This record gives sequence, C-alpha cells and structure tokens, in this order.
Amino acid sequence: MTVDEAEATGLIRPNAQPVDSAGCKGYDWSGQAAAPAYYSLLFSPKFGLVRIGGRADAETPEGIYRGSSEEDVRAVYPDQAKPHMGRNEWVTPVPGNPSANYWLVLSKHVVTDVRLELATQDCYQ
Repeated sequence: MTVDEAEATGLIRPNAQPVDSAGCKGYDWSGQAAAPAYYSLLFSPKFGLVRIGGRADAETPEGIYRGSSEEDVRAVYPDQAKPHMGRNEWVTPVPGNPSANYWLVLSKHVVTDVRLELATQDCYQ
C-alpha cells in the first residue's frame, strides 16, 4: 500500500514527528495519537508500508495479542522469539512468510503491542 492509498482511507494521520532519520514517513491511527517518533504505521520511500502496529485488537493467527504473557510468546514461538537489541521487543518470523516478522513489545512480561513488519526494510535496524 502506498502512503497516498493509506491516507485516502481516513484511518491514519501523520505522527507528531512525521519523518524519521531514514526519510520514512510515520503515521498514527486516527484518534490514537502516539508519542513523537513512535509510529503505528511506517512507510519507506523504497519499500512502501513496512510496519503496522499500535492497534489494541491486533492478534497473530497463532493467538498472541496485547495482554499475552511472555510465557505465551515462548510457547507459541519457542525456537524463533528473541529479544531485540536487549529491549523488550521480541522479533519472530511470521510462520509461512519469510518476508515478514512479528514484533511483540513487552512490558513487565506482558505483550503491550503486536506489530507486523517487513523483514527487509530501510527505516531502521
């Protein structure tokens, strides 16, 4: 999906800091402001839509959602989940789709955000 197509839905609006250091455009869901530079949706000039997150109703097909425990994450993705850069973000490949990853953000051992992201993108590492 392109930025123009996504904007035309009326479901998103630019983040308070709409462009990141890599030149990617960040958006929030309409009616759900995110902190500056924390993007619910992120668009790369090269790859298009590279991240979808920030939705309270997001759930992976394997049953991980906001509120799932870290134990649930480990049980569902036993060999794949790993902490990202020492932070409370677990990156795990989407089963059956090597082009995408789930990013599961945890706080106090509980999932607080479920994101779907392209495995290869140029907005950040």
